Amino acid sequence: MIKANNAATNTENLAIRLRKINFRSKHRGMKELDILLGDFAEHHLETLTAPQLNQFEALLDEGDNDLFDWITGKAPPPAKINHDTLRLIQAFKDSKLRA
Repeated sequence: MIKANNAATNTENLAIRLRKINFRSKHRGMKELDILLGDFAEHHLETLTAPQLNQFEALLDEGDNDLFDWITGKAPPPAKINHDTLRLIQAFKDSKLRA
């Protein structure tokens, strides 16, 4: 019974974390990032791996101007930011622009 309870708690904790990340993605302060990251979160949060989720959450801690420049390619991201999750966001942005 304890094992089932732990699984339920982990599921609840993940659901809460995802809701918080989703909210943070849509309420950054820069409207362009609100839209881009909010849409990305709506489409991809549920499918991100645990490391990607950690990376995405860390990206949300970055400054708006820097993050916008890295996503749009106006500036190269630092090595710690240049990971697969950033590339997923960039590809998502590119697909939205083509649509």
